[in-house]
Amino acid sequence: MAMKGELEFAIDSFKIDRFASNNPKSTVRKERLNFQIQHLFKIDAVSHIVQVGFRVQVMESKQSKHEIAAIETITSFKIKGISSENFENIPEHLLVTFLSIAYSTTRGALIAKSQGTVVGEVPLPLINPSEVIRRMKESQVLADSN
Repeated sequence: MAMKGELEFAIDSFKIDRFASNNPKSTVRKERLNFQIQHLFKIDAVSHIVQVGFRVQVMESKQSKHEIAAIETITSFKIKGISSENFENIPEHLLVTFLSIAYSTTRGALIAKSQGTVVGEVPLPLINPSEVIRRMKESQVLADSN
């Protein structure tokens, strides 16, 4: 139980919206794989839900336009201890935590779904979630000023 002023959260759901694998040839070298990673945040103040989405495309190499696997996921978190009016001001450390959990869960789902292929042998690269949140906020400030 949360004390007054404390926030609590729990994973509400994890969903794989899309997975595709094109059975990469055995000639694809795992050290050349290129991961294109996109993320999104959705905040629903009424239901106190934060969703973190990831779209990952795995390409044969940096120069290749040939997608050999892809996954899109949504991880939903339920937050308690914050009013609907203040929900847009979720502390940054909590956003970093949500991003970290969603990314690592997506990493595991991609490896599990790709088992037996070269993609299943190479985990998603590490990211700095604090840096991702910082860049996201900077781009939002730029968008708001235009």
